[in-house]
Amino acid sequence: MFAMRTTNKISTRLPFIAAIAVMAVFSLQTIILNTLNPVDKANALSITSITSNIGSIDGGELVTITGDFGIPTDVPLNIVEISAGTNHTLALDSSGQIWAWGANGNGQLGNGTNTASSVPVEVDTTGVLAGRDIVQVAAGGEYSLALDSEGRVFSWGSNTNGQLGNGSTWGVYSNVPVEIDTTGVLAGRDIVQIVAGGFHSFAIDSEGSVFAWGSNWAGQLGDGTNTNSNVPVEVDMTGVLAGRSIAQAVAGIWHSLALDSEGNVFAWGSNTDDQLGNGTNTSSNVPVEVDMTGVLAGRNIVQIVADSTDFAHSLALDDKGSVFAWGSNWAGQLGDGTNTSSNIPVEVDMTGVLAGRDIVQVAAGGGYSLALDSKGRVFSWGNGLSGQLGNGTNTTSNAPVEVDTTGVLAGLDIVQITTGTNHLLALDNVGNLFAWGSNWNGTFGNGTTSDSNVPIVITNFGQGLIDSLDLSVTMGGRPCTNVRIVNPTTITCITPAHPAGIVDVTVNTVSGSVTLYQSYTFVDIPEVPDTGGPGVPNTGHLRVEN
Repeated sequence: MFAMRTTNKISTRLPFIAAIAVMAVFSLQTIILNTLNPVDKANALSITSITSNIGSIDGGELVTITGDFGIPTDVPLNIVEISAGTNHTLALDSSGQIWAWGANGNGQLGNGTNTASSVPVEVDTTGVLAGRDIVQVAAGGEYSLALDSEGRVFSWGSNTNGQLGNGSTWGVYSNVPVEIDTTGVLAGRDIVQIVAGGFHSFAIDSEGSVFAWGSNWAGQLGDGTNTNSNVPVEVDMTGVLAGRSIAQAVAGIWHSLALDSEGNVFAWGSNTDDQLGNGTNTSSNVPVEVDMTGVLAGRNIVQIVADSTDFAHSLALDDKGSVFAWGSNWAGQLGDGTNTSSNIPVEVDMTGVLAGRDIVQVAAGGGYSLALDSKGRVFSWGNGLSGQLGNGTNTTSNAPVEVDTTGVLAGLDIVQITTGTNHLLALDNVGNLFAWGSNWNGTFGNGTTSDSNVPIVITNFGQGLIDSLDLSVTMGGRPCTNVRIVNPTTITCITPAHPAGIVDVTVNTVSGSVTLYQSYTFVDIPEVPDTGGPGVPNTGHLRVEN
């Protein structure tokens, strides 16, 4: 911001007074003209409001437009989070609605049925989710979790091992959301993160404590027992986790990992495939520390993931963008150029396609691994027999390969990746969703069950929805950019550059066009000299100090 300091205050302020006067005149004209020219009644579409309705002739300002634009209410809007389970997928859109597709034999889609769907369906919001602001979703083995903005946790789907966490009878599933039990260890806790594994779940509170429920035959709940629990129990914090603040937890199928705020990694549960990474093959029902004396020495780990299938392996990402792995390696999922399992971390090969890449996210599926770099490129290694590597083949690779970017991913900026057992999804920076691998039971969500060994775009998501609606906005005949759907009655866009004056705003869709006449004012905001110095543009956030 520019703070004006001058003794000639009146003369320096005159340009601002003039600008404010111009804006006031334009605003008055807008009110008068809008009275004379109401919303276009030529079709059922309408514009209710435009906020803000005054901006710079240089454009580049965010405006919010409300009204009826013919946007359907039964399809996802801009997707902000995706989560792949064993054979189903969850997506959270910008309005807070949860969508689900894929297998549904245990009600994991949460729509009140047990029928699989190859297209997105809405998770039921008429019960415990009514009025809830959902901020995170997690897809597990054959069940699902959701977290709201108040720290409440909800679940639906299979309950064979108590994974719903609501204290209900073992094996009694729910095809609509239920609330996790909060009368025990979760009482008064502010939950900030949820995790769904193969058959067990985790929740982390705002103080860094970890809670678990579900299957525990291998000690994967970490509470010092091997007893399943249908309500949350606290993970043992008296041993290696004493005094630790846990920043992330992940659940495999029979093992678990945790990352503390200082970048140290811990593990517990089954160790039959070396997945605990502590140099032994001994399972543990309390947390143990992953070996930090080898390739992890001096590393600050920022993300951990675990394969939640029988092909158990684990991955860790450090703050330098390097990737490390341990556990089963039958398909080369450790990515170190071998097929030899390891009970201590090894470094993923960074000399090939990953050379010079800054990896920012990793994911692990059924015997394969996935990585995303800072430029939005995706890489894979391990099991590719169902096309999981996304490189146009159905073969395995024990070193990283690049996911195909000659097709639908060409030039795109991927910002999130997620993996199921054999299906993978990627989300780009404008809400487009892509999938590849196995499409059994419609896990892609594109209305088919056909597999693909290269990414395909899933329509009716993000930009796909905008394109299908042919949605665009013009101001004074000039196109706005970055048109986004917030909800069916609200869109946003960035204003174009335009000469000073009052202009019409038009929203165009496949259903027609609607114009709010003389509804936006472009203002030439002057440059203000500072005591003889060069002019400084008024950004609209000028502070004047006397």
